[in-house]
Amino acid sequence: MDENDSKNTDDGNTSIQASKHNKSILDVDYTFGDRGSNWRMIKLENIIKESRYGEKSVESEAMNRYGDLALLYIAMEEREELQRRKRTRDKSKWVFKPTGRIARQHGLLLNRALEDDDSKQERSVNKKQVNEARIQMMKARIQKQPDFKDKEEKYKELKRKYDEVSDGKPINSAISPNSLPITEDEMSVEQLAKREHLMGSEEFMKTTAKQLAAVKSFDNADLDSQDEMASTLAKLESKKRPKDNLKALKMLMTNPKLAKAISRCAYCLTNNRSHPPVVKSTRSFYLSLMPRPEITEAGCMIVPYEHIRNSLELDTDQAEELKDMMTEISLLYFKKWHKNVIFYENSVSDSNHLTIRVVPLPISYKPDVIKTYFVNGILEHYDEATSTHKPVIDTMSETGQKYDSLIAKNAPFFHVWLTAEGGVGHIVEDSNWPKGDLFAREIIGGMLNVDEFVVHLKLRFVRDEDLIKKLRAGLGD
Repeated sequence: MDENDSKNTDDGNTSIQASKHNKSILDVDYTFGDRGSNWRMIKLENIIKESRYGEKSVESEAMNRYGDLALLYIAMEEREELQRRKRTRDKSKWVFKPTGRIARQHGLLLNRALEDDDSKQERSVNKKQVNEARIQMMKARIQKQPDFKDKEEKYKELKRKYDEVSDGKPINSAISPNSLPITEDEMSVEQLAKREHLMGSEEFMKTTAKQLAAVKSFDNADLDSQDEMASTLAKLESKKRPKDNLKALKMLMTNPKLAKAISRCAYCLTNNRSHPPVVKSTRSFYLSLMPRPEITEAGCMIVPYEHIRNSLELDTDQAEELKDMMTEISLLYFKKWHKNVIFYENSVSDSNHLTIRVVPLPISYKPDVIKTYFVNGILEHYDEATSTHKPVIDTMSETGQKYDSLIAKNAPFFHVWLTAEGGVGHIVEDSNWPKGDLFAREIIGGMLNVDEFVVHLKLRFVRDEDLIKKLRAGLGD
């Protein structure tokens, strides 16, 4: 073997020499501690934890995620440097680029060149490449792109190559995964996906939301974070989970604030919060009781299982299901209690979980009368000088336009159904708009002459067994 050949084993180390025309793999295009450092460290920690949970070594997992052990050791060197900076405030002593020190400690000399496109093609296919191809195929299928078949074939070919070369044999690890304690809170999204077959989908979504809520920062411009999320989504899609769960999980992964809201949401039945009692269940919704004290008696509310902000975000099947529930409830209250009902939603907060409140009213209160009360209440909170929308959106007019064509789904709004066809809507631009459910309680309370003290009382969930039995009997559940 020539002394200038690419491999040298004189001291037991593996050394790959850089050519004159290619820069060294140590010449990374970032600096330690820069904007993308946070996500590089998260990726490294996920690899270490993945090896702790699974059967592979850290190096084996790193080959799947990075496609190159050199990148693992560079990430480990950055982690050490970041920890050292906490003890060394003198920036002149900081290290900003990898030196290959940790790689040398593990018997690998990183004085080799970066691979060109041709050499990359000759390497074994790694999991990241397969996942990226899968994402491109999924996008093409959803968008009905003409090259969908080509992307599908590319994905299948990469998957075939990966399956051929991935034997899963562990490499002797320089890091002992057993020395790393791991709890449910520390698990990566990938680890949670592995656990899915051991738990129900609702429990899985709860744990996933909890893990994502722990992410302190997320930057849409951060390519490292986007790469991590894309890889995770492709793997989760490959688990053939139900479409609704995957849709919700994708939303969580691109919005950690939403994940945190879900972990604290009283209407998401999968967290450890106190929840309203469930009266009846359908495919997408559950029927519950109104929080007490009520303005009227025997009210209830329709709540989607999925953390959806407002009714405009429902898909076609969910919207039809909601309409059927509203019709069924209206008939029940008229037949059993001889009352009319109105439905309303207050979707103002970004983290709002949709609830359709059902309020029974004396049959003497006609839709036009109730409409007048709500219109007057809306006008009290309307400032023509600062508002960009008209105050009242009539969704029961003779034009036949439905409320979903008159209100943008991203807008904060209040809407009340006075009939099955529609009612009154308002896009909320007033920063002093009543919090929570207070606007509707004030309007209905004023209409029915309810004591103002009762209207403003703090609300809580109460399990009224008698009302639950009556509703279940009337609704056939």
